[in-house]
Amino acid sequence: GANYEEARSSESNADFIHKLKLSLKELRESIYWLTLITNSELIAVRKMKNIMQEALELSNILGKSIITARKNVKKKS
Repeated sequence: GANYEEARSSESNADFIHKLKLSLKELRESIYWLTLITNSELIAVRKMKNIMQEALELSNILGKSIITARKNVKKKS
């Protein structure tokens, strides 16, 4: 969330895309840790299911946002 807020205040289109990519990278790391927690059963799988689903959905949203932002930059050039 904090990285996405940084992207929203980017200084250029390239900076926006870069910060979105950082957000996605951090989210993927979070998904890794959530998976590790789930697989080790530190927290009940039923409790982790919704959190994992939301993280994966956010990952898809950020990925598509990066694609869209790149297309918009190409249109302007």
